[in-house]
Amino acid sequence: MRFFINTILVSLLISQAILAEDAIIKLKDGTVINGEVLEEIGEKFIKVKTTEGNYMTINMDEVSTITYTGLEEREPSASKLDYLNVFRVGFLTTIGGYRDNRWGENEVFLFNYIMTLSYKTYSIGLGAGFTIGGYTDSTLPLYFDFHYFFQ
Repeated sequence: MRFFINTILVSLLISQAILAEDAIIKLKDGTVINGEVLEEIGEKFIKVKTTEGNYMTINMDEVSTITYTGLEEREPSASKLDYLNVFRVGFLTTIGGYRDNRWGENEVFLFNYIMTLSYKTYSIGLGAGFTIGGYTDSTLPLYFDFHYFFQ
């Protein structure tokens, strides 16, 4: 439970850091402020943390322009790739026919991890996977992955 709470707290801290955007704010009187826009309060004020570490609340009536410098427009690099990786994590079970000699159970839930590497130009993928627990030393799970990419 403690791990779960710590994970949530770290996620909240990271999300706050991601929401802050670097900006150059030019005021109507000629002043230039470099910093991070932390929050927009309605349409009247913005909270800014300057590069010197000071916090300011600026009235939007005084602002001439705001230029965001932390954001870049770029095309996702994954669309240029000819292949696609698919990861699957889950549980497998058997229906009769398999008996786990160590535990004496007929149906065993097995944790598995599968990675499939597929080319986008072909409808055939090649996969590999492994399973933790349940299989004997002489058993190896193999499979063939077939899928179709809709255009």
